[in-house]
Amino acid sequence: MWACASPAWRPAPRRPSTYTASRSITSYYQYGLSILALCVHQKRVHDSVVGKLLYAVEHDHHLHQGHLSVDTVAVAGLAFTCLERSSLNSDLRHRITLAIRTAQEKVLKAQTPEGYFGNVYSTPLALQLLMTSPMPGAELGTACLNARAALLASLQDGAFQNALMISQLLPVLNHKSYVDLISPDCLAPRVTLEPATVTPSLMQVPEFIHVMLKVPSVWPPYRHSISVPAGSSLEEVLMKAQELGGFMYGTQASLSGPYLTSVMGKEVGEREFWQLIRAPDTPLQQGIADYRPKDGETIELRLVTW
Repeated sequence: MWACASPAWRPAPRRPSTYTASRSITSYYQYGLSILALCVHQKRVHDSVVGKLLYAVEHDHHLHQGHLSVDTVAVAGLAFTCLERSSLNSDLRHRITLAIRTAQEKVLKAQTPEGYFGNVYSTPLALQLLMTSPMPGAELGTACLNARAALLASLQDGAFQNALMISQLLPVLNHKSYVDLISPDCLAPRVTLEPATVTPSLMQVPEFIHVMLKVPSVWPPYRHSISVPAGSSLEEVLMKAQELGGFMYGTQASLSGPYLTSVMGKEVGEREFWQLIRAPDTPLQQGIADYRPKDGETIELRLVTW
């Protein structure tokens, strides 16, 4: 049976998550990921560098708009777990051990009724952290099983299309985490992937869909119905709107896919981002390249501050 606690040998290699915002919500995510990457290659970093991340976890410097950034905490926890197992930064060992426990407890408390830790895209990293946990108890195992079931359901629903998000999920499906890269098993059998057989849907799919695009954060506010081929991404909706005139936008490439940097000439400022909202008020958990609107949906581009 699949469970959180792993044997001695453990799993391998995001939006950031938060992908919802289409850009990283805090530098602590990259900070933790950098320490983790160096650690799995047995590269020691100075105690002062590790100390900054420890301080952030100890003093809750991983919050976003009042909410816990689960993926940031999970990456920090994985980095600390790697440091502990590698016996690096031994002078900080006690603080590192406490920080691992703190990160694990915060992730567990962030579980939703659906089973996710935070949201669907932060759950793989959260599970990687919990899989490395020596914490006993049925609560941990049940939480992980529920999270895995939710992930498998989302996977079947096509939620994972972005390569970065998939790279965080694959280790979990193989009962591994990034920490296992400390000592990879290069002789492990390789799995050959077979293309899935797709059964054509019997339902009639409309050739074109209509998406209402709104931008209330500019003056005058923009609101227009955009017609695009069924199956188009939100990015293709924006491209069509720009092609029709009266709308313009800019993006910047990232590992998580393109994220919006400007809309209608309005550039994001310090601690700002363009949030993607599905009416009436549901933030999207995917970026513009991955989200595919349905016919009749209203999508709002909202400039928010964090």
